Amino acid sequence: MSRQAVDVSARSAASPDAVWALLADATTWSDWGDWSSAELVREGTPPPGGVHAVKRLKRFPTVTVEEVTIFEPPRRLCYELRSGLPLRGYRGEVTLTPADGSGTEIRWRNEFEPKLPGTGGLFRVVLSRFIADTAKRLAAAAEKS
Repeated sequence: MSRQAVDVSARSAASPDAVWALLADATTWSDWGDWSSAELVREGTPPPGGVHAVKRLKRFPTVTVEEVTIFEPPRRLCYELRSGLPLRGYRGEVTLTPADGSGTEIRWRNEFEPKLPGTGGLFRVVLSRFIADTAKRLAAAAEKS
């Protein structure tokens, strides 16, 4: 099966610290993202959302579980999908960099392999749209906080 990748960007007028505050707190994801609920299942190091933190995200009809693998405040958060989608080796990385002038560049990248043959392109398109929307929502929410 072929490895698929999604790579999207968004810009926020908010500072990297303001964007990070929302990104690092899994319990806020349903406030600004397109999830009906978001909960922290297990705290990580440092608490609450650091390495090995596990979050559960619900968006009908899907419930995904993700584990934080890299936590570098206020610039980089990486995670891996543990369950919820028919994908293997799903890894996500969100990087925040100061934008020229002011604000923050948000870059959200994901890589995965489909479990079902022939579905890689479909998942790439669907996830590209979803992740692009998620990055834009994060950017806008940070501007309001």
